[in-house]
Amino acid sequence: MGSWKLKKITPLPTPYFQLLTSHYFMVTLKRHSNFVLLLLAVFYITTACNKVQNCSPQNNRCRANLVTLDDFGNEQALTVDSLSLFIIEPQWKSINENTPKVSSLNFPVSHSANHITLALKTRAQWDTLHVYYNTQKQFNNVECGLSFTYHIEKVEHTQYNINQIRISSPNIDENKDTNLHFIFSRR
Repeated sequence: MGSWKLKKITPLPTPYFQLLTSHYFMVTLKRHSNFVLLLLAVFYITTACNKVQNCSPQNNRCRANLVTLDDFGNEQALTVDSLSLFIIEPQWKSINENTPKVSSLNFPVSHSANHITLALKTRAQWDTLHVYYNTQKQFNNVECGLSFTYHIEKVEHTQYNINQIRISSPNIDENKDTNLHFIFSRR
């Protein structure tokens, strides 16, 4: 067997480039290709895991507009003088209490329940609302964990002040669309 002779190469701009183009380096790389692939895989995984994940807060708020209908059945924005909103179920909580000049509202939904019961006071009368929804889980990644989206199935309510509730966008998600329209009688 002959011995390896290295030709003298003219100097290149960087010593690293010289190392990478040397015959000895290429032979060593071929002999240890599995080890080199393993090193590259470890490098890729560690750099991928070090990236900062943007775990933005999830939207779990249902949005509703207060409207009334004109003579032609078109929705008109409505502002009530005072509004109180309480969550009765799954856990009692005050959302708005005697808030003046309200034309829209929002309330949280929970991934541990499939409905929410609300008490809404306008014009000195209370309406009770039951919002039924499905929760869909999605695994994002190890750092952010699960995220939840919600889909409104149906809404039931008393009709003291609210004549009708329309589901305008059933998905409660990152789009932050208006989900419900509370249609009040004109007075």
